[in-house]
Amino acid sequence: MQKISLFVILSVLLTMPMAFGQEETLGAQVITLTADNTAYQEGDVITITGSIEKVIPGMPATLQVFFEISDPNWLGIDWNPMILIIFISLIGGIYTFFSRFIAATGDLKELDKQEPLTNTKSTSLVAE
Repeated sequence: MQKISLFVILSVLLTMPMAFGQEETLGAQVITLTADNTAYQEGDVITITGSIEKVIPGMPATLQVFFEISDPNWLGIDWNPMILIIFISLIGGIYTFFSRFIAATGDLKELDKQEPLTNTKSTSLVAE
């Protein structure tokens, strides 16, 4: 069950588009922003202009700048759907290995408490 939950969470996170939203609690506040261009190069000056329908004294204004990784070969990996599937499978395999390892360790410790092995003389030809 944990494995399915982890898979569902990772699938949702990897397929979710980036979005930003804010709830307006003060009514129908209209804020309009425009930029002087639609694409920029490194080092370009960006001019943002805008208008606010109603200015409220003391209300903070925040400008957030988001950027995308323009190189699809991020970290030297050509990211495509097949690579993402393999990556998700890798994470699932690692999770399965460690969860089973931890469960088996606990089971072996419990078994050793219930039925400890006796120390018998070795029949090996190798000197101990």
